[in-house]
Amino acid sequence: MLKLEVTESYENVRVDRVARDLMKEFTLSYIFSSFRKGKIKVNGKKVEQNYRLQLGDSVVFFDLQGEIEKKTVVEVVSHAECEKIASQIVFQNEDFLLFNKHGNQVIHTGSDHEAGIIEVLKQYFQNPDLTAINRLDKPTLGLVLIGKTKSSIRKLSEYLRDDLIEKRYLALCQGEKRRNFVISKPLLVEEERVTVSQLGKESRTGVNFVLSNANLHLLELELFTGRKHQIRVHLASEKLPIVGDYKYGVKYGKMMYLAAYYIAIRPLNFAFELTEIKEKFKEYLNRESR
Repeated sequence: MLKLEVTESYENVRVDRVARDLMKEFTLSYIFSSFRKGKIKVNGKKVEQNYRLQLGDSVVFFDLQGEIEKKTVVEVVSHAECEKIASQIVFQNEDFLLFNKHGNQVIHTGSDHEAGIIEVLKQYFQNPDLTAINRLDKPTLGLVLIGKTKSSIRKLSEYLRDDLIEKRYLALCQGEKRRNFVISKPLLVEEERVTVSQLGKESRTGVNFVLSNANLHLLELELFTGRKHQIRVHLASEKLPIVGDYKYGVKYGKMMYLAAYYIAIRPLNFAFELTEIKEKFKEYLNRESR
């Protein structure tokens, strides 16, 4: 018999998801039959498999023994580097945080980089559950939403899926000024490159001209879908390439002028804006247009 006391990590998580996580050596049909036969109980009672666990609940798995395996956090950087990365957190509460990503940073560890933002923050908080809700390309600046607990990660992921999280971006682009418009073009991922193709998935980006100087423009962009390289490819296809985008745009400078500067979580009545990003982009536009 294995007993699990529900803490904040499992609060509001479906009990069958916990069962599947802990009973990996059992088949799904066996796990579901365990619910029917009362081999998995919450607070001493049989429950439906879609029951959402509450803080303080006691879950008993009669076919399991031992202790719950605790996930460990791997130390990936020095303490000083960890503190430095953590200083880029611009907001946090008990459920989530907002991280201001620089253009040379990656969200997850990969083959060509030793430590991603998530792995470093797991080390900083000693929390193996930290999960990025939204993703940004390596050269893209700005806000990354990161969930802290299993329950908040599940909620935030549902909000994102249901289009209840609004994301706005700023970009500096070259081209001809026009009225605000929406780009509706399907995008197809082909290995490391994305193209506009009727074989691709529906993709929509809202384009708003904020400030213009000659053929250089500061644009505010709203994502209505979340495809890989969506903004970069959509703007390039409209002959409004992003300055510093060496893959799809203007091959100039040391950084790509695309930033996730605003995020709103509507069910939580929460919004946050990186005002310094807009000022930085405006300065570049005025300087380069002289």
